[in-house]
Amino acid sequence: MVAFTGFKGQTGNVQDLADDDGSDWVGFLQSGTGAVAESIQDKLRQTVSVKDFGAVGDGVTNDTTAIQSALAAANKVYFPEGTYFIGGSTIDVPNNAYIYGDGIGSIVLADASTRVDPTTDSLFNLNSYVTFKDICINGDRPNAVQEIRSISIDDGAHDCLFHNVTFVD
Repeated sequence: MVAFTGFKGQTGNVQDLADDDGSDWVGFLQSGTGAVAESIQDKLRQTVSVKDFGAVGDGVTNDTTAIQSALAAANKVYFPEGTYFIGGSTIDVPNNAYIYGDGIGSIVLADASTRVDPTTDSLFNLNSYVTFKDICINGDRPNAVQEIRSISIDDGAHDCLFHNVTFVD
């Protein structure tokens, strides 16, 4: 076995790098003056993908829990190309969230037929300083009994930005 000291001063052997926390043993330093070193694990956790939390993106599987979990884990949440189905509940978007995708190919799809009151329910409930970028929001899932067409912004919330967001149906 080969022993070594990790980025944060932990001691172990090379096999520790294969563990699920192995990326915490290796350091990363961004180029440029004033950059601060951090572990690879910390760097990679700055942005999460909804797929990291189990979202499928096939337009059929309910991805609500995975999306909510991703938003709880990080402020920067990526929707890779796919169709992400939200059914049954409103997604609460925390302050300072940055939600982005691959443009028209990253689709958030809703079916309001499972909601308590689809005429007043929202797909997303936003807080302050929220950004949506390069994503498509579709409030009308095929064969849905009822469509949903709203995004609510909490009372007192402000500075929400929509950039290159397509709203369909």
